[in-house]
Amino acid sequence: MKVALFGRNFGVQYTQEVKTLIDSLLQNKIVFSVFTPFFEVLKSHGIAPGECDFFEDSSDLTDQNIEVLISVGGDGTILKAATLVLGKQIAILGVNTGRMGFLSSVNSEDILSAVASLKTKDYKVEKRNLLHLTTESKLFADHNFALNDVTIARRDISAMIKVEVFLNNEYLNTYWSDGLIVSTSTGSTAYSLSCGGPVVYPSSGNFIITPIAPHNLNVRPFVVP
Repeated sequence: MKVALFGRNFGVQYTQEVKTLIDSLLQNKIVFSVFTPFFEVLKSHGIAPGECDFFEDSSDLTDQNIEVLISVGGDGTILKAATLVLGKQIAILGVNTGRMGFLSSVNSEDILSAVASLKTKDYKVEKRNLLHLTTESKLFADHNFALNDVTIARRDISAMIKVEVFLNNEYLNTYWSDGLIVSTSTGSTAYSLSCGGPVVYPSSGNFIITPIAPHNLNVRPFVVP
């Protein structure tokens, strides 16, 4: 098995956890490739990964036959990692060194058992749905997808905006509000939740339409299958 190690800068209080992760990979003879900028972060914390490969972008992951990408950080790091594995048969394992751990579920006490499960391939892959956004101006180029949500929000003006929503080309509603969140089931615990949206089971495949500060009190979040 070969895995990729991806992350961003982390607090000094997590140095021992990250060192435990790398030592465990080495002890289990799991070959790994490190994201080049993250390698510099590791060195700044005095962590020596030993002999390993490096990757710069998503194409390197395919060329190196990576099976699993280990994301070291919080949920934001996993969201960034998702852009690297889009369209590839590569699973993401999140090791939490951040504040939020809805997606990065492996904590310090679980690192050794998680790596052991990787070694024996004693794990299951949970599939998550994504949002795909199409705009006439190709606003987000090739990164026009989202694991959490897509938000339409007003600019820094006092007026509300009007958003017309259609489902399968059939009119649903016109929202007068500060904006609108279209969330995946994964993103139900993110921005949508802060705006009063429901928590939806991650693998359900549902979407949630959540208005931001709607003018009409009768307008509530809407779950779409």
